[in-house]
Amino acid sequence: MTIQPLTRILARIRRIARFEVHAYWRRQPIRASTVLYESFAGNGMLCNPEAIFRDLLGAPDMAHLHHIWAISEPHLNRSVQSEFSRDPRVTIVRYGSAAYLRALATSQYLINNATFPPDFAKRPGQQYINTWHGTPLKKMGYDMPGGAKEAANVIRNFVAADYLLSANPVMTDMYWRAYCLKGIYRGTIIEEGYPRIDRQVLTSEAITAERTASVLTASRAAT
Repeated sequence: MTIQPLTRILARIRRIARFEVHAYWRRQPIRASTVLYESFAGNGMLCNPEAIFRDLLGAPDMAHLHHIWAISEPHLNRSVQSEFSRDPRVTIVRYGSAAYLRALATSQYLINNATFPPDFAKRPGQQYINTWHGTPLKKMGYDMPGGAKEAANVIRNFVAADYLLSANPVMTDMYWRAYCLKGIYRGTIIEEGYPRIDRQVLTSEAITAERTASVLTASRAAT
């Protein structure tokens, strides 16, 4: 047997194993008060998910939450590990690992600034907030050549989300028009700015008062 067919067989075995692990955890109960955060497919503790995480972590009335971060290379994020190593409320899992699949399948709350993998499907009892990661200054979705194929997983994630965060009217138009969500999206688009911007320009008192108001209020109301 040549190396190339063997490589394909091993890759297929790994995919089957992943699907079996994911399917197992999807049959397990949802873990209440657990939040999974993911930013740019595990590239780090970044962007809007980080801002929401830090606010929730520091909020006295949210002390019951357990926070899980998906990081693709935890050993390269030593500052993050060091900062939260002694906090029992914070867990870091490797993106794509069995622990990640468990968190994806059983966390009550899901927060992402991009997309979860194509095999992700939100379960009854889960609440999904997609914050996206910026105001588009380029063609997006169906506006791109071959956009229908390229945007497939993005649209799946948007449609699955209970809440889509919009920083401004341009982003709101992106959701409705560029990704053709009219008539298929049943969640809520929250046009209230960006948590990461709030952290840059507001005082801690103002952030506490706002608490990224619409997103977090909506999350509480869903519990």
